[in-house]
Amino acid sequence: MPRSREFEPDEVLRIAVDLFWEKGYFDASVDELVRRSGVAKYGIYGTLGGKRELFHKVLDRYAADRRKDIQKPVRKKGAALPEIRRFFRDAARMVTAEDAPRGCLMLNSGVELGKRDPEVGEIVRAFFDDLREKLEGCVGQAIDAQQ
Repeated sequence: MPRSREFEPDEVLRIAVDLFWEKGYFDASVDELVRRSGVAKYGIYGTLGGKRELFHKVLDRYAADRRKDIQKPVRKKGAALPEIRRFFRDAARMVTAEDAPRGCLMLNSGVELGKRDPEVGEIVRAFFDDLREKLEGCVGQAIDAQQ
């Protein structure tokens, strides 16, 4: 019978998001994730992969989380100017809050790795292309509603 997993991968992934957001890709390490999570290195590698694979999962998680929080207003049906305002207000609060890591993880990652790592560059581009499309839709709604 296989051993049951001794940790919650989603919790370790959340800790990894915080770690990469705080330190960036090059300054973050799996050893630091081991210290912060209390999960053995073999458990992290076995479940979440090596550092590069883990980082891709971190970016995917970050994107999903942003769709659920600060992007939520611009993603609702009929979103227009009030939702655009709310999005930018919430985004500014999120990246400047005292307890916030530093800025936007996706933007930081694009600056740090976008040219060096084409896969990360594509993840970052896709994130911002999707957001741009949502904002363009909101602007179109605002124009139609003559806001």
